[in-house]
Amino acid sequence: MAPKSKYLFIASMDVDSSKESLFNDVYNTEHCPELSKVSGVGNITRFEAQAFQVLMEANPDSGTRWPATFPRHV
Repeated sequence: MAPKSKYLFIASMDVDSSKESLFNDVYNTEHCPELSKVSGVGNITRFEAQAFQVLMEANPDSGTRWPATFPRHV
């Protein structure tokens, strides 16, 4: 479903693995519910980043490098 707002706010955090359970508990039970009460906040969605590897292709004649996944231009 398309968002009703023309704005998007994104935040990212790097949480120590020993505190991750506490962080998620506080975020889910306190932060998100309180934030959803703020006027103008339409929706709150959480995502968890996954590790990835960037593969590169290179042109040996020019030394040019680009991501191996195409299209090259987004």
